[in-house]
Amino acid sequence: MRVSLASALTRIIENFQFFDGSTSAQVLPLHVAVSLRAPLHVIRAIVEAYPDALGVKETSFKRLPLHISTQFGASCDVVQYLVQQHPAAALEADILGRLPIHYSCSNGAPLPTIRTLLQANPAATLYSDYNGWLPLHDAIYLGAETDVIREFLVTCPAAVSLETKKGSTALSLAEKVSSKNKTVVLELIRSAMALNQTVAKPSPDGRSRTPPKRATPAAA
Repeated sequence: MRVSLASALTRIIENFQFFDGSTSAQVLPLHVAVSLRAPLHVIRAIVEAYPDALGVKETSFKRLPLHISTQFGASCDVVQYLVQQHPAAALEADILGRLPIHYSCSNGAPLPTIRTLLQANPAATLYSDYNGWLPLHDAIYLGAETDVIREFLVTCPAAVSLETKKGSTALSLAEKVSSKNKTVVLELIRSAMALNQTVAKPSPDGRSRTPPKRATPAAA
């Protein structure tokens, strides 16, 4: 019996393994395509044939196609397209409490990808996963490029003071890693810390100079 292309793209694939090699999941062809870093024209064709796939989570770690694209290092144009087509995915956490931007930071995504995700979800700078890790922590620990670290610190300097559940901070993580830009990153972090201390000091009239709070992310 002949199966149409549209029908094939909506069909669930059972027992698919693409995370740790042992965990099986039910996935759609779109999940598989982004995990294989398919080019934009392929991703676009799949989405146009079955737009609802953008909001479907695979069944093991509850990740959307956007999560998987960032986890497997999809190209910037693919990530931008997925965000444009389904912006809410940038705010969705998986079963580990991690947003797509956490995975981008863990996998060395370039600045344009990070900016795309931050623009879709500015509150992500303060969103911690179940281990208390912010995207900034991931970026520092995995040796992200300097412009990515700077982007987080400029967007939300307050993130530099927050700790993981084990008490690590941006500074302590930066001191541990051996990245090629370690010296510059340490300078950026210390500058952000100094800025936080300055804005937190009371003014002569006794009022705090702390700036208005940003949107509070959902609890991880």
